[in-house]
Amino acid sequence: MYYRSLNAYLRETFGCKVYKLALSAGCTCSNRDGTIGTRGCIFCSGSGEFAASASLSIPEQLAQAKRLVAAKAGPDTCYIAYFQDFTNTYAPAEVLRPMFAAAIRQPEVCALSIATRPDCLPPEILSLLLNSLYALDTLQKPQSIVKAAFELKLLALSGYEPLLDGCAVCGTHNPKEPVFDAQQGVLLCRECAGHGGGGLLPLDAGSFAAMRHVLFSEPKRMQSFSLSGETEKRFAAACEVFAQVQLDRRFKTLDFYKSMKIDN
Repeated sequence: MYYRSLNAYLRETFGCKVYKLALSAGCTCSNRDGTIGTRGCIFCSGSGEFAASASLSIPEQLAQAKRLVAAKAGPDTCYIAYFQDFTNTYAPAEVLRPMFAAAIRQPEVCALSIATRPDCLPPEILSLLLNSLYALDTLQKPQSIVKAAFELKLLALSGYEPLLDGCAVCGTHNPKEPVFDAQQGVLLCRECAGHGGGGLLPLDAGSFAAMRHVLFSEPKRMQSFSLSGETEKRFAAACEVFAQVQLDRRFKTLDFYKSMKIDN
């Protein structure tokens, strides 16, 4: 039976062999700290045999892990930042977020892999994933809209929610010509746009309403809107640029996504 291996897919996508770098977020596990049990799972040592010490910073852990594969890795090798030991979502978001962000900021890191237990994933993240997959498969929503809504909602759930209640300068609730400041994560009206930072993106009524809907609707209704033409393009651009600016990096996976033919 033919199958396409992950190794082959990564090599085709990034043009080189991709190696995992084992890292530690310093977490324990619900099956070890007494919440569920104390003996751990029989199939998991939990300790992350190849992970660096959690006492090191994430850049230091990455540097140490790269030395372990230096003999076989080339100068242009890409890496997966692999949070390996124990359960790497078993900590508050404000603790995990800077570690994950520090890992993916490294230019040679092309992917993030997080070892965890299914029962230690926050329900709001699981709901977001499932609703996005449902929108693609069953509702046949355009990929560009589903992708943009997912980016915006995931950033909001991770602590990067933009302020779209009204113009950040004059307070106008529904500006006629809204402008999104991706750098500051705020809404501006056209008259106040001169007070914004970098990454000013013009919106229209439809794209602005779609961003508000994604942020404030219940999860099951997050994808219950339709856009087309220039409005769809503005919505997709605002969400994508916001993610890139807030996380302060480019994504090779995004370049690959754009190279594919989507939405006939």
